[in-house]
Amino acid sequence: MKRLKPNLRLKNKKISMLCDTCGEDSFEINENCNSYKCNVCERIYTKEELIELNQEAIDFAVSQTKEELIKHAQKQFGEIFKKWK
Repeated sequence: MKRLKPNLRLKNKKISMLCDTCGEDSFEINENCNSYKCNVCERIYTKEELIELNQEAIDFAVSQTKEELIKHAQKQFGEIFKKWK
C-alpha cells in the first residue's frame, strides 16, 4: 500500500508575533523571567500577552494551514485511490 507523503512546508510553518507598540517581529527572550522584549521599542511582554495580542493573526494562519492540509490530503488520497478504479 502506498504511504502518504508529508507536506514539509505545512509542518514547518511559523507565525511571527508582532509587537503591539511598534509592529516589529524581533524579540529577545528572557527565560529566567519568562518574558519577551521587543528589540526595537524594548516593550516587555509575557508569552500570554504576545499570544493574546496576536490572536487574530494566529487564527488566520491556523485557518490557512487547515485549508492547505485538507487540499494536500485530498490530493494524496486521490492518487492512492486512483489505482483502485
